[in-house]
Amino acid sequence: MTFRFITVPLKKPISRKEKPDAKFKRTPSVEKKIEKKRALCILRIESICKAFEKGSKYKDISWQTEEGREKLVKDAIDAVNLYENEVATTLFGYPVFATEYYYSWGSSLLDNGDVFLDDFRYDLQCMYFNVAAILMNMAEYLLCWQMTPYNASKLEKESYRFLLQAAGYFSLLQEMAHDVKSYCVGTTELKRSEDLQEEILEFLRLVALAQAQEIGATKAVENEVSGGKSMVAKLLNQVVQFYKKAIGIAQGSITSSKNEFLHILAFSQLKADVFEALTFSYAASSIFDNNPSEGLWFLSQSDIYAKVVVNHRDQARKKKKSIPFRGEDLIQNCCDVVQKNCERCTRINSLVHRAKPAEGPLTLPPAYELAHMKEVKLPAKFPHQVTQPAPTPSPEGTQEQN
Repeated sequence: MTFRFITVPLKKPISRKEKPDAKFKRTPSVEKKIEKKRALCILRIESICKAFEKGSKYKDISWQTEEGREKLVKDAIDAVNLYENEVATTLFGYPVFATEYYYSWGSSLLDNGDVFLDDFRYDLQCMYFNVAAILMNMAEYLLCWQMTPYNASKLEKESYRFLLQAAGYFSLLQEMAHDVKSYCVGTTELKRSEDLQEEILEFLRLVALAQAQEIGATKAVENEVSGGKSMVAKLLNQVVQFYKKAIGIAQGSITSSKNEFLHILAFSQLKADVFEALTFSYAASSIFDNNPSEGLWFLSQSDIYAKVVVNHRDQARKKKKSIPFRGEDLIQNCCDVVQKNCERCTRINSLVHRAKPAEGPLTLPPAYELAHMKEVKLPAKFPHQVTQPAPTPSPEGTQEQN
């Protein structure tokens, strides 16, 4: 199967401004120490961001090996964790630090992304959002641009890990968003950045898991896993469930006029339709030999969904638009799989079984969830999380749990 994944635009630091009446500036050594760690975070994140945006000439030798890429990601995560730990430590000694600065980060994903807030957590949320985005984009870079028949297996495993990590960071950000709602810091009465709300974070978490599940389903097809085509259908069914749940959240709770988000949403809908067609196709293959009538019904459904998939391409051509994230290849691959299976089963039925399709609807093989996010947590708690019960304590953390 062809891999086509989304990319998530990173948030970009606009400025950090000290308040005119700030008291924390009376301790310059502490201020300098924490600013140094913050600057390191931004430097490491921006260097990766530039490499994604500018292409190969900004990708040094570190990008060419799994060890190098793992180190790039780890260095960025370590820098953010070190900064978060320094912030937490500083707050215990200097509580005024919590509201001494206005932070602002630019966002191209959702509306209302560029705001100034005097809450230290906003700065950290933006950094951890970028960590999650980097992990998502690294998987897209590897499987959609670098994969060959010779390195496919290694890159699939590497990307699978990145996506499960990304899902974990989006979950961590949801916990941080809940903490922001539960405990007020600062005096700025502005609406929070839309891309740090729990709904968009859950949407992105589900998309990350869906893409990881895609990798697992592809491996099952290639390796002819135990359970055969029935297991493949179960794995594909879970891909559909992830995408449908994500789409439901987006359509019910997220409003944005930004093309970056609209492209991700449209592509998620395409992916849901593609994998629904493939699920019915593999279900037909797994059932046909033992029950030709039921197999033919599933086959007819795969053909119906394949037409829905083709409609995405037809509508795009009418509007003179391209499918985002090079989705044309995904559409063609889906149609080829469904058509080939329809021809095979129809030919066998005409020669051997001569059965008629069963009356539907029939039930698909139950979804099997292979992709489970890597749980993550903040390396250090903040004073308000120690002096009062945390609203929704997370069992795991930003450091991977085995």
